[in-house]
Amino acid sequence: MSMKKVFLCIALCSVTACASQTIKFSDANVTTRGSDEPNSLCQNFKLTNQEALTFFAKATEINARELHDQYDYLPCYVNGTIAFKDSSSTLHSCTFSIRGGGTADLECNKEFKLYACKTCDNLFKDKL
Repeated sequence: MSMKKVFLCIALCSVTACASQTIKFSDANVTTRGSDEPNSLCQNFKLTNQEALTFFAKATEINARELHDQYDYLPCYVNGTIAFKDSSSTLHSCTFSIRGGGTADLECNKEFKLYACKTCDNLFKDKL
């Protein structure tokens, strides 16, 4: 194997390791709930603070294309705040919106990220 290939492999492995680091979220606080389109579908949609925290613990960061192609973007949502510590142990306060289709957006320090959870069906059971 050439040195170029070895360095490329090491670089790719490093990027993969960084991307897979999980963020430890804490202090979720659901503040509001609602719907983009008032209808009976969203009537029962609500999450507790613990359920919001569980969602982000299980969710993975996605991009806009994945959101469009792989997930349902439902009108039901809950909004709130959540915190996390970065690698330097700095505490960040973020705002979120979790949607009934198992997706969320998160804004931290003017940075916007999308999340989705494929294993969170139990959180949304009997809420839609």
